Amino acid sequence: MTTAYPPLDIEIARAGASWVVHVAGELDMGSCPEFTACIFGLAGEDIVVDMAGLTFVDSTGLNALVSAYERTTAAGRSLVPRAPRPQVAKVLEMMGLGQLFTIEA
Repeated sequence: MTTAYPPLDIEIARAGASWVVHVAGELDMGSCPEFTACIFGLAGEDIVVDMAGLTFVDSTGLNALVSAYERTTAAGRSLVPRAPRPQVAKVLEMMGLGQLFTIEA
């Protein structure tokens, strides 16, 4: 049996001194490796994760986001989630991640 996962579209753009990583789709078990590789590749930089196009995040996706935050801040840089949709913002809030990092509206 093969399980198909919805794709996660990732676009990276430079914005001043930061990288903006635009994610769209679902951040879950199937898409986390791609997301993690992207973020870890930028961990020595300030990163904004634009979540406006993110429609779903599960516990694996949340773990990937927290790991990316920890790796980025360990390098003395910042990782800021931006513009999550209401359903994604609710999950971030329920898990207490607003206490870990500042989420831009």
